[in-house]
Amino acid sequence: MGPDEERFRIFVYELGPAKLDELLAAESEEAIRNFIRGVKLSEVEDIKGEIASTLLSDLNKKFQPLGVNFENVQIMTIQIPPTLRADLAKTTSFDIQLQNQMKKHENDTLHLMNRENQ
Repeated sequence: MGPDEERFRIFVYELGPAKLDELLAAESEEAIRNFIRGVKLSEVEDIKGEIASTLLSDLNKKFQPLGVNFENVQIMTIQIPPTLRADLAKTTSFDIQLQNQMKKHENDTLHLMNRENQ
């Protein structure tokens, strides 16, 4: 908190420790959820540092007006529930199938155009 008196006053009178805990839990969960949406399953466990830096900047944007500044965020473990893991695996698999189908379609179109040109 701080570094000046005004930010400390804002924290004490407008936020307080109880609201800080609630808001911090909600904001961290939301920031992690938003970050993970664009990540493939195979990459999730390898990006702890990237998630932490994104989370740190998001938290500072939200909490600085309330008198709180975060200096460090550490993500110790990443646990993916089995149902979410299965859903992410299906999504990744579907994405790969879609890319393969698009490549096949482009190849077929190219063959047809080559035949027509001959």
